[in-house]
Amino acid sequence: MISRDEFKRMAAERTIIIDGAYGTGFFDMGLGGVPSEVLNLEHPDKVEALHRAYVEAGCDMLLTNTFGGNRFKLEENSLDGKIREIHAAAVDIARRAAGAAPDRTILVFGDISSTGRLPRPSGDGSFEECRRVYAEQASLLLEAGCDGLIVETMTDIKEMKSALVAIREVSADVPLIAQMSFDESGSTLTGASIEVFAAVANDLEADALGMNCLVGPAETLRNLRRLSSLTDRLLSVEPNAGDPYFDGHKTVYGIDA
Repeated sequence: MISRDEFKRMAAERTIIIDGAYGTGFFDMGLGGVPSEVLNLEHPDKVEALHRAYVEAGCDMLLTNTFGGNRFKLEENSLDGKIREIHAAAVDIARRAAGAAPDRTILVFGDISSTGRLPRPSGDGSFEECRRVYAEQASLLLEAGCDGLIVETMTDIKEMKSALVAIREVSADVPLIAQMSFDESGSTLTGASIEVFAAVANDLEADALGMNCLVGPAETLRNLRRLSSLTDRLLSVEPNAGDPYFDGHKTVYGIDA
């Protein structure tokens, strides 16, 4: 793990480029239809190949293949008994891929997202249940050797708060990126505004605030400008390649690389 101060210093020196999509990458490899996290155990070579492709493309940060690796999501696929093994393998794979560029520093951040059981009133879960699940996942990722953590693609502000509280309980010094998914109007699917997100993430010591998914670059840029006026933290952004749509065979995006 690097320190928060070191992360901020690195970001002050240059823009840190995060890697790209994993779900669509695995689908293109013919690995769709299974939980992505199980690939860390069953097809580690494929996971590493995708990581390496992003390293070769010039990224400065790899996210571990643990997006849906929290206990609640793994329970749905009877994989919760392998939670420690999955996270250890994910970090190890990302570290190996990062080593493919020995001439530069590639950060490895542990990827965390929604539990699928939103706290009340948006869902039927509880804040405390989510907090415990996030604390477990954060602990596993840091024990395995991540440089930092990212909480992304979140749509509910109470769930985001539970994740940030849990992570700061686990470590006061881990670099932490917090991202929610906003539509064109600047609202999440459960109604949280950019203003509410900024207030919560600022207060709970996220080092970088941002947004990902849902909309394309133009709409995301408008939302990001709005966010920038509400925080003095670093900004992080991962827009979709345009609006996704189903072409009859798979989900595709409107903007080419």
